Amino acid sequence: TATCTVKVLHMNNNNITSQDATAICDMMTCLEELNISYNQLGDHGAEVISVGLTKATSLKALSIVVNNIGPLGATALANALTCNTSLEELWISYDDIGQDGAREIA
Repeated sequence: TATCTVKVLHMNNNNITSQDATAICDMMTCLEELNISYNQLGDHGAEVISVGLTKATSLKALSIVVNNIGPLGATALANALTCNTSLEELWISYDDIGQDGAREIA
């Protein structure tokens, strides 16, 4: 296991797609704060990030604002939150999660 020195990572507005999400997922175990807002994750990317979220025991804040995430991605995130006890802040504004996605996260 690699030693982690970075605790806060802001990668907003970098054209990150669902294909890039796996690499981010691998970093999440070390981070306390991750901002990947204004990218192009979509539902599939949110599903990949959700896998990382289940293993991110030190992550306290996650911002995924404006990522074209819909109800499916929101549901995946909600399911991951049942396993994650460290996350204190989740920012998912300006995505199209709808009532169903919001209900799942709430």
